[in-house]
Amino acid sequence: MPFLISRNNSARISNAQSQEGREFAEGSTSHTSRPRDHGNTLLSLGVLILELWFGQPLESQPSWEANFGPNGEETEFTKFNTAATWQRMVGDDGGPILHNITRRCVYGNFGLTTQSLENAELIKAVYENVVMELQRVCDGLF
Repeated sequence: MPFLISRNNSARISNAQSQEGREFAEGSTSHTSRPRDHGNTLLSLGVLILELWFGQPLESQPSWEANFGPNGEETEFTKFNTAATWQRMVGDDGGPILHNITRRCVYGNFGLTTQSLENAELIKAVYENVVMELQRVCDGLF
């Protein structure tokens, strides 16, 4: 789900996003008020950052096939286990800032119990601990 952050770091939802959320809720067959879990989205962000930084796809990592199931195929845990192994193996080879960014994304470690990007606190934590930190890295490169 896209989100916008104002200059003062508070979360804002556009009218289109609000309408999109209402349409999703109305079309949903689930009758639960539990927020959606965006852990896979955060994991994918961490993987993307690792792939861009090191110039390698996740699937080329030595632990990729080692994390396949007994039938020799990818499981629901293959991506996470491979990303976690890769993130630990590179340590702070990309620097401590990049290490912290990818650790937070891969493990969903933002100091909150929710993984829902519909939660304003998580949005703020991702913005401060990922977006702004990536900006610091980029500022140091150029």
